Amino acid sequence: MAETLSKARNPTVEGLVDAGIIWPKAGKVRLLKREDLPTGWNPELDARLTVWESVQHLIRVLESEGAAAAKLHFVGRNVIKMESRTSLVSGDPQ
Repeated sequence: MAETLSKARNPTVEGLVDAGIIWPKAGKVRLLKREDLPTGWNPELDARLTVWESVQHLIRVLESEGAAAAKLHFVGRNVIKMESRTSLVSGDPQ
């Protein structure tokens, strides 16, 4: 899946790092784990907002703080703002 997506969208490693999706180390890369994501993340301040990252943050809040907090963080406040700015993985921020 990752290989297919990378070929379809043609992202750069630097772009994926900037988007907060992968972590490069010693010539290898890995997807960030949910627990590696910053807890104070604000989609309004994210210069390379992606759907993947947004969903991972939603799941992180849902698992750690419950449904009410997830609704407050995402549904009530951010989803509408995020909708016009997200990209799948690559490309310039919208």
